[in-house]
Amino acid sequence: MVKRGEVYWVNLDPTVGTEIVAPLTSKGQPLGCRPELVFEGKPARILLDQLRSVDKARLLGRLGTIDDSLWHKTLLEMLA
Repeated sequence: MVKRGEVYWVNLDPTVGTEIVAPLTSKGQPLGCRPELVFEGKPARILLDQLRSVDKARLLGRLGTIDDSLWHKTLLEMLA
């Protein structure tokens, strides 16, 4: 079962599915809606402005977890 805050490798092509994910990247422009953090020892950004729906069958492997305190407040502000 997939839980909020978990990080997975995802096959995004072609688009199918019903689960919502936010891309995690080491690149991209800094924006207020893109919380910055360190994941597995590397700087990263959560692209909350690029939420996407994917089916759980697209998940290729679990990489770890990101604590809610690093991104949840920003997501709630965006959806308010």
